[in-house]
Amino acid sequence: MNEIHFYSSKIKSLILLILSSAFVYLFIHFYEELIYKSLFRIIISYLGCILFSFGIVYSMLILFRQKPLLTINNNEIIIYDPLWKKILVPFENVASFFLTSSSYRGINTSHQINIVLKNGTVKKSKIISSIFPQFENVEYAIQVSMLNIKAKKLMIILNSYLNIHNSISQHQKNKNES
Repeated sequence: MNEIHFYSSKIKSLILLILSSAFVYLFIHFYEELIYKSLFRIIISYLGCILFSFGIVYSMLILFRQKPLLTINNNEIIIYDPLWKKILVPFENVASFFLTSSSYRGINTSHQINIVLKNGTVKKSKIISSIFPQFENVEYAIQVSMLNIKAKKLMIILNSYLNIHNSISQHQKNKNES
């Protein structure tokens, strides 16, 4: 298997751009009426405008991005973030993957693939290990909602690469012992 690249979903980023722009436009349009309201409403409105302005910037970054957001090859997973550095996760450190979903009134709003590491470097928390033991060695996650692939299909691809890597490393280990 060779490298597989996953790019951003241009439709989802365009929808995010339109919604964010609409909220910022509504704020600007109703600014005159907002001045005579309570201080609480003014502060919440300004915070909302700032939040949706960042949504415009982020959606523009995703919309015009030509590089992939996720790359999977035989040795590692490369997670790219438009605002941060890329993250390299070698398959030799990966124990497994699991999918978490967020939903609102029965509608799935986001999917995230969590990467469980064999030797986690994150500080161990008693709360996390007792209440959420599945998150104990999770250090990285892949946010699937902005990718151009479904979460279940990506899980199948990741598990196939992990199985291939594990079988190759097991074969090399048996070969070295012989």
